[in-house]
Amino acid sequence: MNKSICLLAFCISFMGYASIEASHNEAGFINMAPGVLDSFTASDIAGSDLELSWTPAIESTTIDAFILYQDNNVYGWFGGTETNTIISGLVPERTYMFRMVILDTSGSYSDFSDPLYITTTEEVISYCRASSFDDSFEHIDYVGIGEISNSSSADGGYFDYTSQVANLTIGSSNTIELSAGFANLTYEESFGVWIDFNQNNVFEESEHVVSGLALINEESTFFRFLIPNTAKLGTTRMRVAMQYEGSPVACNSDFAYGEIEDYTINIMATAAKSATSERRTKSPINEVEKKLSVTVFPNPSDQYIQVNVSDKNSANYMINDVSGKMIKSGALQSNTIGLEHLESGTYFISIFNGKEKATKQFIKK
Repeated sequence: MNKSICLLAFCISFMGYASIEASHNEAGFINMAPGVLDSFTASDIAGSDLELSWTPAIESTTIDAFILYQDNNVYGWFGGTETNTIISGLVPERTYMFRMVILDTSGSYSDFSDPLYITTTEEVISYCRASSFDDSFEHIDYVGIGEISNSSSADGGYFDYTSQVANLTIGSSNTIELSAGFANLTYEESFGVWIDFNQNNVFEESEHVVSGLALINEESTFFRFLIPNTAKLGTTRMRVAMQYEGSPVACNSDFAYGEIEDYTINIMATAAKSATSERRTKSPINEVEKKLSVTVFPNPSDQYIQVNVSDKNSANYMINDVSGKMIKSGALQSNTIGLEHLESGTYFISIFNGKEKATKQFIKK
């Protein structure tokens, strides 16, 4: 009955771990392990994946399996005729070591191949392009949300502000402050905001958090939106678009007047203690609401609401739903605003008096 002694070859367990041993028969002769590799290379190296290719030093007909190690762990087993594989799920800008062991048809294992060291590249985030042809008449003047408080001038139709990050909590309600800047005359502008909640590098319609809101002056407008509970945690892209005459879309390089800006949103499981945005040249939300006193009643209501304003001089109003969509607007000529055309739900009414703004929530039964 033959008996083997383990010294310096490989025994690989059913759990995928390897130990070094050599197989001796009773006569003391070593069963020679096969050669390893003639070549071992990597290609298509990206932030999170790459392709490995190899050429064995022996005929493939004598090879039962290739055993690939990533760092010091078994990555996988490959058939004797396979010569390449895609490695995915790697961390960008990190160095990995790959080695190979060959199992031949007689049951012998080779030594480790020479190690192949590969450093993955920086992660390249590729979103659709968007830009206006001309932002000399109007441009995005201010974006404020979380820690982002960015005043800007005309940037050539598009600008990448992704170095600026706002920390937002999953499931939370948030307010974004936006305003338009004009070279001379003021125009009617519309804003659109998208956040890539699932981080697939695509701005989907379900990620369109602000839409259809027109501005006709340089005053800031505040829009509310929710971070859905299904959002993926971590950093992602927020796109802010402003367009003259028409509703902006996330991927558009063909519109004439307006501007696009990109920012970074960090979606967290729990709130972090951090400063919120406060515009340098205009009063923050709390200060504005203290100066302009507004009351809304009855609340809830099914037919109309009464709006009392401390300074009604030339006041205008705008009603938005919870997604930020404008439902109704006009001059506040009387204290009564009819709700007959609104569906049941939660709404926000913003009052402007030319200098200040206040926003209140109400419920339509």
